[in-house]
Amino acid sequence: MIFQSLLPQFEKRELHSLDELAFILFENIRSELAPLKDMLNPKTCDKKFLPFLAYENSVDFWSDDLSEQEKRNLISFSKILKRKKGTLYAVEKVLEQFNINAKIQEWWSYGGDKYHFKIDIESIGIAYSAEDLKVLEQYVIIYKNVRSVLDAINVTASIDTANIYLGTSTSSSEFIELELIA
Repeated sequence: MIFQSLLPQFEKRELHSLDELAFILFENIRSELAPLKDMLNPKTCDKKFLPFLAYENSVDFWSDDLSEQEKRNLISFSKILKRKKGTLYAVEKVLEQFNINAKIQEWWSYGGDKYHFKIDIESIGIAYSAEDLKVLEQYVIIYKNVRSVLDAINVTASIDTANIYLGTSTSSSEFIELELIA
């Protein structure tokens, strides 16, 4: 930045020197604090500081199992999700953050009990483990309306081309106890 004094020209030279010195000191402080600006941005923050940034932004649910990009997205949308918590929009945004193509059906659209809903996930070439669905369920429970009840998460998997191997096995055993007669 270019130094430009706001002092009038008729002021003493010492005062102008002091003004210039203060400018230099503040510029040094500003340059030292510049990396802190990046630490508050989830997109530019160093990976090791993401949990602290999540805490600062009051992220409701945090898991170390999430990918780095999912963590950054969650922190970025935490303020929006907080404002919209308890709405269909918040649940849709959470699903969107995890790149999940899902359709939410409310009770009146599928004939369920009042205030119940279910989530239909269309999975093309992506396998979801039981842990993934458990984490997803926890997120949905956090951001859904309090009175609403999640009936089910239905996953429909489509596979483009794959070899499917199927195997079965059976096992049978019998326990016989022998008694010695002496």
